[in-house]
Amino acid sequence: MGPTRLSALESDQIRLCRILCIFFMMYVHFGAKIHDPGFAHAALYADVVFVIRDFIGRASVAVLSLISGYLLALACERVPPGRIVSAKFRKIYVPMVIWNAVFLALVWVRLRISGDAGAYWTYFDQGLLGFPVVDGLLNLTGAYAKHPLFFLRELFVAIVLILLLRGAILRWFAVLGPLYLVLITQVSLDPVIVRGTVLFFAASGFVLAHRGVTISRLSQPRIALPVALVAGTSFFLLAGGEYVFSPNTPENILRRVFLIAVALYLTHRLSRLAGVRALLFVEKYLFLAYLSHFVLFQVIYAVTRRIGFTNDDASYIWLVAASSFLALAGGAALYHLGQGLAWLHSVHLPRWSGIARPQRNVSAWDPLRHGKLQSRRHLAGRIWSQGTGHRRD
Repeated sequence: MGPTRLSALESDQIRLCRILCIFFMMYVHFGAKIHDPGFAHAALYADVVFVIRDFIGRASVAVLSLISGYLLALACERVPPGRIVSAKFRKIYVPMVIWNAVFLALVWVRLRISGDAGAYWTYFDQGLLGFPVVDGLLNLTGAYAKHPLFFLRELFVAIVLILLLRGAILRWFAVLGPLYLVLITQVSLDPVIVRGTVLFFAASGFVLAHRGVTISRLSQPRIALPVALVAGTSFFLLAGGEYVFSPNTPENILRRVFLIAVALYLTHRLSRLAGVRALLFVEKYLFLAYLSHFVLFQVIYAVTRRIGFTNDDASYIWLVAASSFLALAGGAALYHLGQGLAWLHSVHLPRWSGIARPQRNVSAWDPLRHGKLQSRRHLAGRIWSQGTGHRRD
């Protein structure tokens, strides 16, 4: 294992990475068809949103996966694997199921009222208790891999597999990693692994942490910029100027490596600016914003269609641009509502609610939750204790 302490600057950099990645990732799920004729005369704005949503937004998953594996390695120093899996089940998988249920309820109500559930009618084509509903609720297979919260399922599975195969991964990753990449580009591993890059980048972060390679070191220009140059050039040569969506293609793997390098370099620089650090307070709203954003977007769709505001309106592009800001505002509202209820009733809300308990630290190795990073040895113990707030060592 590498150095036993994480600097305050590295902690801020990882927090900033979380904020930016989740913010851009939520753009992907707004779903407006920005290249419809209604946007034809606003091509510049459409192209900008396209880059933000479908290029940066989708690749943000890789950055979060790398950070997750990196911080998972820190927790493994003192926390038994069984306790880690149990904690991740409660803090990642259960919130996903709860908010999937909210979304499915919304789709069902829409289906009952209007008879049209849009592209989501397939959830109920075998009835209310059919397998598609169960699959949509628990994300057992890749049938609904495009659902916004599916990443949480993939992250949980990646954590379990990394802990199960920890010895082999740490000893043979230089061989197993490339072989695994070849495998996922050729065959489907569904239902165990759907988006193979989540496991690959999480395992990469896990191995790097054990090799003593810190996030700060990866972010240095002498490492990040050459990696970005090689991966970016290779991506554009392979893609041939065409956008590729499938996450398990060589082009997309290179694109994600390119954006990991760029994201680490930029956040390394930005985290040193006082004005940027002042924005880190929004991190505590991110997990709730991510959990609830697609439900909020469905409500926005319903309201805008009701008043006749659709893709055909040129100004609709501004609603697309505002979507992640609206999701963040929704997460902040839910967070403060939960904090207020907990204070009024002098109780702690259940962990599956996604609302942090007042005056309590949360797991620093969870890429979607808030909490400053502390020393490597001290961190694992603090994960399971009830702290009195954030602090730096």
